[in-house]
Amino acid sequence: DEPETPVPEGTEAPVGTWTPHTSMNGLDVRPLHSPLPGLSPSEGFTMYATVYGSWNTVLPQGHEILRIDVHPGEEPFTYTTNITRFAWDAGTPLPLTFHPDGTLYYAVFGGGGTLFTIDAVAAEEP
Repeated sequence: DEPETPVPEGTEAPVGTWTPHTSMNGLDVRPLHSPLPGLSPSEGFTMYATVYGSWNTVLPQGHEILRIDVHPGEEPFTYTTNITRFAWDAGTPLPLTFHPDGTLYYAVFGGGGTLFTIDAVAAEEP
């Protein structure tokens, strides 16, 4: 790849980019019935991803869960994405999966390994 041609002919563009010193280690497509935020089928689809961090940086990196909204493009096999930081201070997340009931589960590497869930919580009215 050259800077002038970041997506060479015959290849597909990346879904997203991440901060240096991090890695995306878990990825799952949000089921339509999940109470967590996501796109409707007419808009596209939503994925959630874990981003493992680095201990070897001056500023903390990673340690988060991202929401990736994928919108289909006008041409076949084209798309745009919106990436949102969904959860942070998530430790050292590795695997991630949706339960059949729509609940999101993820596990962390640090601290001997722990399994967590993320459920939707309605915002309180002011």
